[in-house]
Amino acid sequence: MREAKEGGLAAVQCYRCLVYCRLRPVQPDEDAGIYKHLKLRKQSITVDETTYVFDRTFKPRGTQEAVFQEVARPLVDHVVEGYNAAITAYGQPGTGKSFTMSNFKPGQEGIIPRSAGHLFELIENTPTKTFSLSANFVQIYRDKLTDLMDEGQARVVVRFTKEKGVELINCTTVQIGSKEDFMAMYREGVSRSVVRPTKKSPESSRGHTALVLHVRVSSNGPADVSKRASGKITFLDLAGCDQRLEEPPCHQNTAGEVKQINASLASLGAVVAALSACRKKVPWNQSGLTRLMQDSLGGTCRSAVVHTVGPAAVDNLPAAEHGFALCNRAMAIRSVAKQELAIDYQKLAAQLQAELNAKNAKIDSLERAAKRRAVEDFRLEARLAGDTQRLRRHHADELRQLVAAGATPGTIQRLLDVHATEDEDLQDEHHNEREFAQEQRAGKLRDLQDEHHNEREFALEQRSGKLQDLQDRHHNERGFAQENRAGTLQDLQDEQHNEREFAQEQRADKLQDLQGATQRRAGGSEELKEVNDAQQNSGKGGAGVHATVGRDDAASAQSAAEVASLRREIEAMKQAAAARAPNLSETEAAHAQCACMLEEVRAQNESLAKASSANVAQFKRLESDIEQLKAANSAAHQHHTSLKSKLEDTRQQLSSLQAHHEQAHE
Repeated sequence: MREAKEGGLAAVQCYRCLVYCRLRPVQPDEDAGIYKHLKLRKQSITVDETTYVFDRTFKPRGTQEAVFQEVARPLVDHVVEGYNAAITAYGQPGTGKSFTMSNFKPGQEGIIPRSAGHLFELIENTPTKTFSLSANFVQIYRDKLTDLMDEGQARVVVRFTKEKGVELINCTTVQIGSKEDFMAMYREGVSRSVVRPTKKSPESSRGHTALVLHVRVSSNGPADVSKRASGKITFLDLAGCDQRLEEPPCHQNTAGEVKQINASLASLGAVVAALSACRKKVPWNQSGLTRLMQDSLGGTCRSAVVHTVGPAAVDNLPAAEHGFALCNRAMAIRSVAKQELAIDYQKLAAQLQAELNAKNAKIDSLERAAKRRAVEDFRLEARLAGDTQRLRRHHADELRQLVAAGATPGTIQRLLDVHATEDEDLQDEHHNEREFAQEQRAGKLRDLQDEHHNEREFALEQRSGKLQDLQDRHHNERGFAQENRAGTLQDLQDEQHNEREFAQEQRADKLQDLQGATQRRAGGSEELKEVNDAQQNSGKGGAGVHATVGRDDAASAQSAAEVASLRREIEAMKQAAAARAPNLSETEAAHAQCACMLEEVRAQNESLAKASSANVAQFKRLESDIEQLKAANSAAHQHHTSLKSKLEDTRQQLSSLQAHHEQAHE
């Protein structure tokens, strides 16, 4: 069987990297250390006189549940809708990164187990959708990417494409059917990761770990049977950066491990600096860590970073400030998250064919019902006509027999009265049968009209609901894009303002230098004048004059060179400002794509309206058929009336015959 071809519908949203800071509690045997120099607020930390801003800070007494609700839950909900997300734990050794991310102690679960639990709660509470979960678990040890779900820890290759993002080649994919399966898989991977005791932590990760959880969602309902959403969330637990090697090291490999960890984190800092400065060239290939995070920072993921801080010694304060500065730069990174909806055209064709078959079956049933009613009406009129003819023949036979028997006129009149009563009863019976048949047809017609009206109202409600949802979503995306453009424009304006101020300061400094050079030249001229005067007085000093003139020429050349250099710097600043202008077009492109999606939805609504109009036209044709049947019934009624009039004529003829017979008898 051929595989169904799939296409994609992508909704684009722009997000900024969210950065949180969490302070580890002070243990009983620890000193507050750098905490004495920190001033913690809800969204900032001040070190001495320098303030670092975050999206949220968590105090040492902050709970795991609060961290999960603020950091991870929105991203997990985002992934179920078909987006990608990434959560990164960053900090020095012994600051609580692993506790924040992967702690399994009951009541103190970290982000990863809580995210898995929340995801399976969503699965249980959404019976109308089918979820498919799979996971990859890798570790970067000494800048080598290995598969933690493989006993031999095979080497894994990172491949990045703009269409699919980061792909892990030669990596084991584990299918997950329950929360227990997830926990067993995660514990198995953690058991293979490299963990060693250090002076700062009894169980310190010697490599970076990444857990990639893929979520595929398909609808069980008839409305979206052909659509499947696909998203992934990456949990990154980075090893801590040691500013100094341990003396003596706790393990013979510690020195090499620390060098590799520091090198990879340094390359991460270079990537963050390039992305925050909107540089075109980003050094992704400097390390395996940056290659793995290529779509987690500034790619297609909605990103969050949790920076953990511990009460280290006061001499470690510069390292803490370095981490704060890095996280502040990461807050300037923006990503374009795309919602991927895969369309199974085979299922879509089957769904449309089923709907078409249902419509055709309904049309066939209506046509059969109309034909059946026509046949029933014909049979009813034929039966009524037969009853009338049989009654007339019976009346004629009785009258002939009575006349042949020589009955008196009174007897014949009584017979005619009986015949008239029987004829009236038959007509009343026929009339009641026709009215009953018409009432039955009218009831069925009302039922059909009500059913069609309800279906039309339901379809209109569905279309209006979907249109309202898309309009709300487009409004939110447009508002976010406008805010994003405004923020980007403000950042560029601030940056240009700072550059202009810096350039003005530079020009002022150079102007002062030029003024100094001019003053020196003026001093040289005065000196030259004095030398000339002295030469005229003494006839000597020619060499001094030439030397002074040479210094004057050199100062003039230097001033001209400084002016030219200043002009070149101004031109370079203008070119840099022009180079930053294309960054504003990204959000405009996202806005245009959202507008195109809305136009597509409107076109779909128009096609649905046309289909509804076709159904209305078909219903009107059925109504016209019913009107024709009513006209046929009315014609049959007129025919019956004409037959009744003929019967009256026959009665009059019988009366005349009876009168003639009486005259003949007299």
